[in-house]
Amino acid sequence: MTIASTGELENVVKYLVDLRMRKNYNILDLTTEFEEIVKNWDRIASFIKTEHSKKEIEKEIIKHLEMKEEIFFVFAYGRAVQSTTEVIANLNNQKIFSGKYFLNGIWNKNKSNIDYYSCFFEKSTF
Repeated sequence: MTIASTGELENVVKYLVDLRMRKNYNILDLTTEFEEIVKNWDRIASFIKTEHSKKEIEKEIIKHLEMKEEIFFVFAYGRAVQSTTEVIANLNNQKIFSGKYFLNGIWNKNKSNIDYYSCFFEKSTF
């Protein structure tokens, strides 16, 4: 599955803009980062479905943490959003990400008024 076919290119660009602001990356740094995301997309992007249980969602996120991914993305749509955000909040409350990953999630509605959630996890450098 390519980034373009998932409809998540906009969220990846938002991540890159955020990265530019936080780390003062130049265009070459951003290009390199984007190329790495594209190359590893199938491994670093998780699409949560309505039928996924909270346990399955947690396992998916923990898998990325155990693989020590530099960055990974979690996307959910419709009824999957609530479970996904609850799992991420629970893991965050347990301090699973603390000192290991910076995360940023966006919960919004698309043009059809359907909830969607996009969250990136970036390995901490401190």
